[in-house]
Amino acid sequence: MSSSCVAANSEDSRNGITWQESLVRAETFKCEGNGLYKTKEYKKAMGKYHRALFYLRGIENNLRSPFPGIVQSPKPLSSEDQSRVNQVTVDCYNNLAACLLQSEEPSYKRILECCDKALELSPSNVKALFRKGVALYHLHNTEKALAILKQASVLPGGKSDANISKYIKLCNEEIVRQEEELKSRCKAMFAAPKQTHSST
Repeated sequence: MSSSCVAANSEDSRNGITWQESLVRAETFKCEGNGLYKTKEYKKAMGKYHRALFYLRGIENNLRSPFPGIVQSPKPLSSEDQSRVNQVTVDCYNNLAACLLQSEEPSYKRILECCDKALELSPSNVKALFRKGVALYHLHNTEKALAILKQASVLPGGKSDANISKYIKLCNEEIVRQEEELKSRCKAMFAAPKQTHSST
């Protein structure tokens, strides 16, 4: 764990803290989650990522006025600050997907949801694209999985990724298998029925 990871405040309430404090707490929980992930304590890591997202959502709530059409914050986040918030959000959703993939019985629908959340903010995120492709493959959406994996494979960091290549191969093999199975069914369906000849 990085030396910058300090113990997080155990207070769960977001009331009375600034968005800057919320972001620091989110970054701290994310960092603690990363440490737990490295030691393969995936459920605990997921708890940390969820808490980080709790504070990140608090930032949005703090900047939003309770009255429609009225901006509560006189000074919105700078592009640098917004980028920082987005990066932590992407990392948390991406890492949640990684933890879920390590489950004995992965929930591929939840993995897909986490990846989509990350990709909303970072459309070219190779890790999120890869994990989304894996989820789609296991959800039997093979053609879409292949398209997503190919997209990841041409991005920096994806070209030499053996896992991406592995799943592209699996998708291609599954598509070929499905095509052969379809051909066999069609052949059987349209095959001429055998004629029986009665003896005289």
